[in-house]
Amino acid sequence: MDFEKINTTPLSVVGIIVGTLIPLMLAVTIFLDGEWQFNVDTLSNLGISKNELAAFLFNTICMVGGVLSVVTGLGRIYVKGGEDVPSGVLLALAGIFLFLVGVFTKAPETRSIHIVVAGIFFALVWFAMLASMIADYHLKRRVSATITSIIFVVIVASMPGFTPGGVEVISFIGMYVWLIVQGLSLAFSKQ
Repeated sequence: MDFEKINTTPLSVVGIIVGTLIPLMLAVTIFLDGEWQFNVDTLSNLGISKNELAAFLFNTICMVGGVLSVVTGLGRIYVKGGEDVPSGVLLALAGIFLFLVGVFTKAPETRSIHIVVAGIFFALVWFAMLASMIADYHLKRRVSATITSIIFVVIVASMPGFTPGGVEVISFIGMYVWLIVQGLSLAFSKQ
């Protein structure tokens, strides 16, 4: 049991750190860019910002966030197992595609690849949240299930009222709130 707790703590901390640090760094990137507008631009516009530091920071955030998301997904698989495996696998795959978003920017020469990679990333995140919500509900982790449900409803409810860029931002923030919740759930897991 102590062995599992030793492994659980670092993995849960990664989820909490990625859920906190990535949105903060994104805010810094938006500030540095100076021209980015919510519900007008997509987040990926930051990856090709006229401000080279903002572009570099955004693409680095995607790559680092992708790696940390893979680690968090593997943590769900390794520590929790069972019904949490599908959401862990989906999150790990989403992390790979988030990494690729930072590699294949929205620049003209990689734009078509970027659109596919970004679309797959968001689809995987949404399915990971759904799988997590179902597992949490079934395993009577009511707080996690409720918070994930609220996040998912907010994302879906935003779709008719916002542009794809606005939904993207809401989804991105929702993902990282969900990762904080999952990190905390992992930290206090009895499994």
